[in-house]
Amino acid sequence: MTYNSHKDKADEIAEAISEKYNVKAVSHYCDISSEESVEDFFNKVVSDFGGVDILINNAAYWPQAFVRDMTLEEWNKCLDVNLTGHFYFFKDFYPLSSG
Repeated sequence: MTYNSHKDKADEIAEAISEKYNVKAVSHYCDISSEESVEDFFNKVVSDFGGVDILINNAAYWPQAFVRDMTLEEWNKCLDVNLTGHFYFFKDFYPLSSG
């Protein structure tokens, strides 16, 4: 699992998953809007697990504003997280899939 903030909460959730389902679960930092950060996360996952069976790509960002009130910086962050970041994940993780 990834987190961009709240490391303690992500670690707590990973531990709960590990205990409840008797599986290995870990959390790693990832800024989905950064190709380098996604590649680093990908390398950690492959190192930890050897591959990926399922990828749930659900990161999202929306500022507390209507589009008409957004700055260009806020708009670009929305695109970087909500579109480009998912592209980075797909590009890195798809070769590991059986599809």
